[in-house]
Amino acid sequence: MIVIKPFILACLIVKKRKDILGKCLYSLESIGGEIIIVDNGSTDKKKEIAQKLTDKVYDFKWMNNFVEARNFAASKVSGTWIIAVDADECIDINNFVAAMEEIKSYKDKISIFLVEIMSFVGDNGEEITVNTMARLYKNDGSVYFLWWNV
Repeated sequence: MIVIKPFILACLIVKKRKDILGKCLYSLESIGGEIIIVDNGSTDKKKEIAQKLTDKVYDFKWMNNFVEARNFAASKVSGTWIIAVDADECIDINNFVAAMEEIKSYKDKISIFLVEIMSFVGDNGEEITVNTMARLYKNDGSVYFLWWNV
């Protein structure tokens, strides 16, 4: 039996910011892959919102850093590539599509790629900052997150 893995899966970590979660989920829906959501103990209706989009919602106790949550989320992924975002972030779809085309042209020569991540800031997410981050990576175990306690 041949199993074909999805090419891209999104790993999303959520705890707060229910008010902006919809923007994040909408941006991820547009890339068309599987979405994995890790809930770090949200107390609002965020989990119910997430479950409307995917049945892959996992609980994970918050350990005061994103590293453990991101690595846990990645452990649930079956796809070839992972895009990691937070509930108060979304992806720029045009930048993402361009990145995917470039990745395909490099075949197996790269393991991580920079993409533009838009973060919603302010009390209600009324402002946006755009940062280029290494959040698109190959799901082969060669890339994982580490905690640097400085």
